[in-house]
Amino acid sequence: MNVKNTAITYSGYDYQTLQGVYLLSQWLNSPTSYIKFAFDADSDSNATPQGIDDIVAVREDGFMDFWQVKFTPSPDKEENQFTWGWLLEIKGKTKRSRSILKKICDAISDVPDGKLGSVTLLTNKPPNRDMDNCLSGNKINYLKIDDDTKKRIIDQLGSEANAVALFTRLVIQHSEANYDTLSRTIKSELLKHSDDSGIARLRDRSREWAMFKNRPTQDGWIYLHNVREILSTRRPDPIPEIFEVPPDYCLPNEDFHDNLIEEIKAPYRQIITLTGKPGVGKSTYLSYLCQTFEHLDIPLIRHHYYLALGDTTEDRLSPRIVAESLLHQIATLHHEANIDISRPEDLRQALEQCAQHYKQYEKPFVVLIDGLDHVWRDNNKNRRPLDETFRQLIPVIDNMILLIGTQPVDDSLLPQLLLKNCPKDQWMWLPEMSGNSIFAYLQHQVSSNRLTFNGHSDQKDEQIKECAEKLLELTNGYPLHIIYSSEYLAQNNLPLFAWEIENLPPCSDRDIDNYYGS
Repeated sequence: MNVKNTAITYSGYDYQTLQGVYLLSQWLNSPTSYIKFAFDADSDSNATPQGIDDIVAVREDGFMDFWQVKFTPSPDKEENQFTWGWLLEIKGKTKRSRSILKKICDAISDVPDGKLGSVTLLTNKPPNRDMDNCLSGNKINYLKIDDDTKKRIIDQLGSEANAVALFTRLVIQHSEANYDTLSRTIKSELLKHSDDSGIARLRDRSREWAMFKNRPTQDGWIYLHNVREILSTRRPDPIPEIFEVPPDYCLPNEDFHDNLIEEIKAPYRQIITLTGKPGVGKSTYLSYLCQTFEHLDIPLIRHHYYLALGDTTEDRLSPRIVAESLLHQIATLHHEANIDISRPEDLRQALEQCAQHYKQYEKPFVVLIDGLDHVWRDNNKNRRPLDETFRQLIPVIDNMILLIGTQPVDDSLLPQLLLKNCPKDQWMWLPEMSGNSIFAYLQHQVSSNRLTFNGHSDQKDEQIKECAEKLLELTNGYPLHIIYSSEYLAQNNLPLFAWEIENLPPCSDRDIDNYYGS
């Protein structure tokens, strides 16, 4: 970076504040992750010892997370790398002079009991070879440190036990983005909430919060409403939540559908998790179910983590986006409940008020969350957005039905609250299409002239029924296999006859994934 020599110190402090603004942008996306922040905190106002005081955040459970930020304007230079020499260097010649590592260690020991969360050393310095060899993920592995360096560490920290304890706790974020890249990332994140003017105001105010006491509040704590007040009040358009149901859709099994409706109307359990094999039509069925709720006047709000290939929504995963979408539906579809929807972190309170409103009319309030398996797939197998959202949904509120749709993925990729309150052995499996359903589907294809029928009209239903039986045998009732088979006949101008179906491409070894792949 082309930083003036006289501005290196200033750029370091500004970079530190910029990292704080980035954390605020993430807080806006996950509003229940923290209750307050402080920049350049101090021991008097924020109970923060020097050495881990650059950025502090307090979680809802009272634990405090700390970030200590170190910046260099020229990380590409060898002398500015993240090294043991830099970490252990003692600047000054007084008894109070300490290294960076010693300051962090002392500060951690001064955090009040029961308050210590994560501690992160964040720097744009890249590690040199010796330091890189000691890193395991985002932690320093004490066993990989060479003997001479271990001796220096123990001399400074007082004992090997202190060293091991420190490296077990300390998170290392090295090679962080430079000033310009971080600025662009922050702008991209905050444009979800504001405009250029709002972003500029937040950056300016954040510098003041870092410099002056009692800003923006007494003791210098930053609350979410402080950030929102500074950003533009422009609210983004709500994301779409309509999962298209094809006009030729046929229920896979009417008995299953009727039983599920009755269970929701007179519930004996508050969480219903619907699952199914890939391609079984789970999301389409759930959207059809939503249409049924509308006809039955059952109040509903919903969120789909995945909508369609043509969906241009940039973010369907963030807890804030999910909460705002659900709150918007409460405001537009259930406005008679007269509920405050201004704060995404108050989603649970809004759900409770809505459920109680409909209890007086003896109607269950249904909240549908579909596509949980898409979160880990689209978020690098990170379920954190799910965990945060489900903390607002579970335990389920009185008179609320939480209806979940997901593929049966590994437990580690699902919210633990869901698994605890609705174990997999209680999940409902969406059945494949029955013979009657396939019969209805083929009738629709013939009546809409998608498929041709060349037999006598008196034998039409009988022959379609025979074709349905053959198609059920061929496809095992998998909806996409049935659709592909129907398309194969249509594209090749083949009539709907049983012997044509017998010669359709089969599902080898009954493995639907192999069939879709081919």
